Amino acid sequence: MIRPTRKEDAKQIIEIVRQTNVFNDEEIAIAQELLDIYLNDFEQQDYEIFSYVDEREKVLGYVCIGPTPATQGTYDMYWIATSPDVHNKGIGTQLLQFTEEYLKKKNALRNTTVAIHRRVFKKEKCATSYCRNIINAKVCINTRVLY
Repeated sequence: MIRPTRKEDAKQIIEIVRQTNVFNDEEIAIAQELLDIYLNDFEQQDYEIFSYVDEREKVLGYVCIGPTPATQGTYDMYWIATSPDVHNKGIGTQLLQFTEEYLKKKNALRNTTVAIHRRVFKKEKCATSYCRNIINAKVCINTRVLY
């Protein structure tokens, strides 16, 4: 199940970010900072974070998005990560699909462009971009693979 992130998810999320072995200490600190802002500043509108949890409420992945500053209808995907224990199980795909559907509902105006920028970490070198039309919204996803 994918739901808004709760305070009790924070430690599990940071552990997932660490366990992936792709983020450096500075990036992990940024992930923690964004979680703290989202969970403690109820007035902020810069970040929305969602957790993928199992039936026991164990966090298996998460996604952090927010509106791109100085734009209308454009969003950045700041983080997406899944526990290494569940890699290649489709959880990252479900988080991405959830994000697309969520933004489609949030931006249901005709010809609204929703851009999701994400970094994907893999050992092989690759860079891709693609766009999808989703009802009356166009979702553009830019993927940059780092290794």
